[in-house]
Amino acid sequence: AVCILSAFCLSKLKWKNFFFFIVLLLSVFSLVNQFNNDHALYSNERINCFIKAGDYLSNSDKGAVVISDQSTLGYYYFKHELHPFPDPWNKSALEETIKFYYPKKEVYLFYTEFNAPLNHSNYDLLKTELDNTFEIVFQCPDLGNSSVIYKCK
Repeated sequence: AVCILSAFCLSKLKWKNFFFFIVLLLSVFSLVNQFNNDHALYSNERINCFIKAGDYLSNSDKGAVVISDQSTLGYYYFKHELHPFPDPWNKSALEETIKFYYPKKEVYLFYTEFNAPLNHSNYDLLKTELDNTFEIVFQCPDLGNSSVIYKCK
């Protein structure tokens, strides 16, 4: 009803083309501003590195398993069987999981700061132990820690 009344009132205006042009300019300005805000929010190093790591894993062995904390996002990007990291973090529990569930499969461990938990102390311990135990096969950025993939077997 409001739309019909507004259209009727606009049709009676003497300067309706000018008014329509102003509304169109405001709409375009608002759309461009929203696009710029969204682009700035979602175009950062963590997201870009997460996508690059996903590309790396999706091109790996199709029978491989990925152990990560990014279960739903990971399945969408990696197209591999996924298993979560032990929570709370425990390196021996991770090694037992790999030996018990995946003794003959290639296993990748995916660490990312994208969508990382708020409790960083446990997450930092995870990163340190992964660095000291497993081979790094992918790192983005080259000297950073935003997304790192380790090969277990």
